[in-house]
Amino acid sequence: MGIGRHAIGVAVFAGLATLAIAIVGAIATYIDNYYTTSIGQWVANDLRIRIYAHLHRLSLGYYDNAKTGTLMSTITGDVSTVQDFASSSTLGIVVDLVTIVFMLGLMFWLDWDFTLIAVGVTPFLLLFVLRFKKAVKEVTRDVRVKQSEVVAVVQEGLGSVRAVKAFGRQDLEVRHMEEASHATVAAALRARRVKSLLSPAHTHPQQTHP
Repeated sequence: MGIGRHAIGVAVFAGLATLAIAIVGAIATYIDNYYTTSIGQWVANDLRIRIYAHLHRLSLGYYDNAKTGTLMSTITGDVSTVQDFASSSTLGIVVDLVTIVFMLGLMFWLDWDFTLIAVGVTPFLLLFVLRFKKAVKEVTRDVRVKQSEVVAVVQEGLGSVRAVKAFGRQDLEVRHMEEASHATVAAALRARRVKSLLSPAHTHPQQTHP
């Protein structure tokens, strides 16, 4: 009788937990559809204005080495990445955290000593993932730099297109673009190799951007 009641209690708790997660997921989807797009747009707007204002406060010496195309890539591409994260990823993280909390609660209730063993391994797993995350961050930054160099080549080439045509330097400009584009591809492939090493440590697929 005691075992039967325990099994019924587990089933009821699991059902209520599943229902709670479904409700939270539905609320999160509603918020995502009606609010997060607006939040992402305003975050991007604020970042663009702040970055542009900051660029105007920099000394003239900074612009002796800075490339306009790189700065344009920061204002457009990097801000767009932040906007996409604010619009689509934030609520997903919240839902995942709520799910983990519920699952840990259920695990502790069913078998607390086994759960403690499982949780005890978590710090080592997190350390392993964080070390790879650092490597991913470095190679991703390299990809962003190479992509900004492509933008710089396009901006400089098209900005002086009359002089390029006048002096017959079209082939040289195309070679500049080829070099910058090939460097971007090489950096992206290096980033993909590092991310491929990290992917088995994830329990669910994620969209990655090289």
